[in-house]
Amino acid sequence: MVMRYGRYRRRRKKYKEAVLSLLFVSLAVLLVAAAYNLMNRPEAEYVFYSMAGVPETSEEETARPPEDSPESFAYEYDGGYIHDGEAGGVRITGYDGSKSIVRIPGEISGLPVVSVGDFAFREETSLTIVIIPDGVTSIGDAAFAGCAMLAEVIIPDSVTSIGNNAFNGCTSLKSVVIPDSVTSIGDRAFYDCRSLESVILPQNIKIIEKETFRGCRALPGIVIPDGVTGIGDAAFYDCRSLKSIALPDGLAVISYETFMGCSSLTDVTLPGSVTVIGSSAFSDCVSLKEIEIPEGVKNIRWRAFFNCSALTSASLPEGLLAIGGGINGGAFQRCSLLSVLNIPDSVTSIGDHAFNSCALLPDGTVRKILDINPSAWSNH
Repeated sequence: MVMRYGRYRRRRKKYKEAVLSLLFVSLAVLLVAAAYNLMNRPEAEYVFYSMAGVPETSEEETARPPEDSPESFAYEYDGGYIHDGEAGGVRITGYDGSKSIVRIPGEISGLPVVSVGDFAFREETSLTIVIIPDGVTSIGDAAFAGCAMLAEVIIPDSVTSIGNNAFNGCTSLKSVVIPDSVTSIGDRAFYDCRSLESVILPQNIKIIEKETFRGCRALPGIVIPDGVTGIGDAAFYDCRSLKSIALPDGLAVISYETFMGCSSLTDVTLPGSVTVIGSSAFSDCVSLKEIEIPEGVKNIRWRAFFNCSALTSASLPEGLLAIGGGINGGAFQRCSLLSVLNIPDSVTSIGDHAFNSCALLPDGTVRKILDINPSAWSNH
């Protein structure tokens, strides 16, 4: 019995070893076959999947989603447009969809989409990204006003005009590139875009209309194109992150409240073409320390530098005629650190309270001010 049991154990051991050897050999054969098939599989058959199990797409495909169905848009015929010698195009007048990323179609009912009409997407709060198709020439008044979640808009270089209030109240919009094809941007076009951090203006624009960027509180800087000859009232009012601004030669007037409330503004370059600094133009610019007024300026209007509480030096040019005239006066009122100021002999008029509370001005300057208008200076 003992011998038979020993032979049994030896046979069982050999059996296990044979089975294991067969399994290893089979596994090796399978692995080699799989590797061979994988290496020789036609390239077109490969499909890579993302973690979510969805086929991955290229960056371009991700950035440019498919056009939305024309059924999602309200539109009307625009007979004033000429395309390939044929009259007629489509103006988008409304949106009935619910997507957050919208790519406007380039064609509807066989006609090209040529404009985004007035109020077309107003207060569509679900929108986060809008892609406007090439061929659109105008963005109408208040077209995207109140789209509070809109963070990005892609404007093609076929667009020539952006209407009044077009993006007013788009409080999530972070950046915008306006192509050089645009020659007109309407009043308050980007009013209260309080998250806006970057703007590229078109080189062909001549006028920055009133309140265009008012309330763009996150905007740290902007390059004004050389061809700009006019900046409207309050164009950059309350741009409280704006640190520096260089204005182009050819600009004649710094308008009413243009930079009022730009509380971070420390560096201003005024061109020699400027002749008038408007009322409240730099009022409440509490970080501005120095200002050099160019020789062409003839008039500094009321409250132009009111409450520039960090201003220590103001250089006024020979040829200047009037400082702070008008019903409110106060051209440099509350500039409490102002200690360096020259009043040129050409000045014949100084408005009331022009230097009120400028207690650090030297006696000689004060006497000259008093000779022109006794009420122009006071420490109270």
